[in-house]
Amino acid sequence: MIFLDTNILVRLVTGDTPEQATMVRKALELAEERGETFCVGLPVILETVWVLTNGYGYSRGEVSSLLFAMATSERLDIEHLPTLLNAVSKYSRAGDFADMLFVAHARLHEARGFLSFDKKLKSLEPDLVLTPEEYCRAT
Repeated sequence: MIFLDTNILVRLVTGDTPEQATMVRKALELAEERGETFCVGLPVILETVWVLTNGYGYSRGEVSSLLFAMATSERLDIEHLPTLLNAVSKYSRAGDFADMLFVAHARLHEARGFLSFDKKLKSLEPDLVLTPEEYCRAT
């Protein structure tokens, strides 16, 4: 198994720097021939989303579609796949991808709450997100 870096995913998706994008595609094909798996960690996915949205102007819909495609790719093994799918599902409708990933990760660990000052996140995930004030009142 070989883990992929953000710059590899960005080259694969955008084709930016054509020579590098070609090498990435060649490496994926070679890995398939060798029966080797490429793994993508959640931190790399988080950074890739940031680069695509902030650096390349990808929309929420484009990023969501891309992440669903990555999740179903036979060439990629996605770390904590159910957590990613949960985050992408929510992100496709509203919110910040990082926030949706954080909340999905908290749910994976069966957290009783997710402490945050983020009011928008609180409105999207009222059953999990707690403000510090709410937490202090409940204790």
